[in-house]
Amino acid sequence: MRTRWCTSDVVAIAVLIICAVVVISLITHR
Repeated sequence: MRTRWCTSDVVAIAVLIICAVVVISLITHR
């Protein structure tokens, strides 16, 4: 396993987390 992450990997994970948070917030606020 790689100990160092590429910038693209970090960005992809950040985008996935942000999307998940937005979806959860939209569902819970309804």
